[in-house]
Amino acid sequence: MKPAEKWSLVAAVAGILVALLAWWFPRAADDPGKSHPTPATTTGAATGPTTPAGGSGQPTGGATEVPLDSLPAQSGGANLTRAPHSVDVSSYDHPLVLSCPSNSSDDKVREITWSLRGRYLDLSATVRPFVGEAQEQDSRVTVTVVAGYKQRDGTFDRRMVGEAGAAPGPGPRSLTAPVENAEELTLQLRCEYPLTLVVLDGASLTRAG
Repeated sequence: MKPAEKWSLVAAVAGILVALLAWWFPRAADDPGKSHPTPATTTGAATGPTTPAGGSGQPTGGATEVPLDSLPAQSGGANLTRAPHSVDVSSYDHPLVLSCPSNSSDDKVREITWSLRGRYLDLSATVRPFVGEAQEQDSRVTVTVVAGYKQRDGTFDRRMVGEAGAAPGPGPRSLTAPVENAEELTLQLRCEYPLTLVVLDGASLTRAG
């Protein structure tokens, strides 16, 4: 065989091999029997901390009640006393115990004053009078609420904004009074019977704002 014929044969065989390879590899790639690696799927975790309900610690807009006994008396604190053993105040809410005046000529009204500085809206309490003698069960007590509003010239405009009368026999009476923008709050106590003891149960102020 001549050299030219040999090279022609080699070229023909090479062409046939290239054609076979081109035909075989695409079929191998598409063969369903072959396994192909699948990229891993990553599940993303939630980012950032979750906030539980009510976890902000901020006020929700509800009114804030401040017990009156948590404020120091500006004047008249001596008219606050302790309940005797005969009067159980353990079940009451922040009770304030007031002593009645003696009803002598210079002791008709007892007063207690607190500084509010315009920070509160309303006062609420339950008036509960107590006496030791049965014949005095109808002895009336009167609690009057006076609010003091400071004027531009430094004087005070004092106004009666609430009042409640009660007696041991008929039972307790509720007391409410608006004190918005008031600089001072004064409670005045009058009693028909000097030995009456007056308990303000749940006396509290609603904080402004």
